[in-house]
Amino acid sequence: MTNNNGQLNNARRGGFSLIELLVVIAVIGILAGLLVPSFSAARIQAKKVKVITLISVLDAGLQQFKSETRLGRDYPPSFWRMNIQAEGNPYTNIPGASPDLVSPVSTTASGATTLVWALAGPVLQGSAGFQVDPTSHPNGLADLYNPANDNRTYGPYIDVTDVDVKPIDLTSSGEADNKLPVFVDVFNNPILYFKPTGGAYFYKNNETFLTGFSNDTEFREKIRDDRQAQMFSAAASAGPYNSDSFLLLSAGPDMSFAEKVGTNIEKWSDNIANFPIK
Repeated sequence: MTNNNGQLNNARRGGFSLIELLVVIAVIGILAGLLVPSFSAARIQAKKVKVITLISVLDAGLQQFKSETRLGRDYPPSFWRMNIQAEGNPYTNIPGASPDLVSPVSTTASGATTLVWALAGPVLQGSAGFQVDPTSHPNGLADLYNPANDNRTYGPYIDVTDVDVKPIDLTSSGEADNKLPVFVDVFNNPILYFKPTGGAYFYKNNETFLTGFSNDTEFREKIRDDRQAQMFSAAASAGPYNSDSFLLLSAGPDMSFAEKVGTNIEKWSDNIANFPIK
């Protein structure tokens, strides 16, 4: 009898009590709570690396664009106009253009949509390029080539299998649909493109997306090259980054390029670009 009781006690000591089990579960929960943010941060970092890679791909495409003699050995403009009355929407005028793209109500398009036209064209198989008439467009506006008169294409200057292109609805209140394509990052936001005009960048070239800014001065403050400010000891003497080429800008993980809070521009430091973000 005594021997049987000893065996029973040993069996009880070999298992977990309810309290012990709860303690183990609590420890596991604490460890999971500590590890989940790390995993989440790692995923975000991996996506940011993909955006950086995408920007590099677009950068290389723009360099190719510039090297093409037929297109003027210059980077594409970041603000162009469409003569809708004479030409209609250049995307719907070209066979094979996406049915999602309909005639825009505006005669201008943003740098983000210019980038697609320049590097891949309307059907992602080549660009028709641009023509610039300094006499009629002293501010650097560019007309698209009229596909009815010049249906040749050049490029494409980018492998479209490396990028994601989506039509963005730019509809304004009371107007018809206005959809044009943009390159989007892994966060499903457009990659903005700016080319300097007269040595300056204008946020209005992508105003549809940069809703946090109310004027060009605020935008230029964010893209000012502070190294020059230090060299010349005056902020006014500082020029923008990449003043002789272009800017590429992604909204980053928070999916917001900028947000104005009072007099401050917030949510800017999370952006990803081909220049240092302050």
